Amino acid sequence: MTETENPTYERYFITQDGDETFKMIEDESGGIFWGYGHRDRAEFVSEVNRWLIHVGADPKWILPVDDTSVEHLLVTPEDPECERFRLVPIDSGAAVVFPVTRLMT
Repeated sequence: MTETENPTYERYFITQDGDETFKMIEDESGGIFWGYGHRDRAEFVSEVNRWLIHVGADPKWILPVDDTSVEHLLVTPEDPECERFRLVPIDSGAAVVFPVTRLMT
């Protein structure tokens, strides 16, 4: 199954804090940010920066939009709630595979 057949995983890559919605999640260990789909680099870095500012991060942690790289990867969920997922190659044969964007600081 591809993400076009089951586009429901996007909801797991949204962070809601009060009235603010961020189209990304931060890894529980910190310093790794994930977005659903293969997102535009500048747009994704800007969204991560918006989150960092929102949570009161030190200004030194704000990422340069023009000089921060992101990775476009494929993952498969390890549980029905997509609490955990693992990277897979394009030819993995996994039943469910969808694209993500990863930014590591």
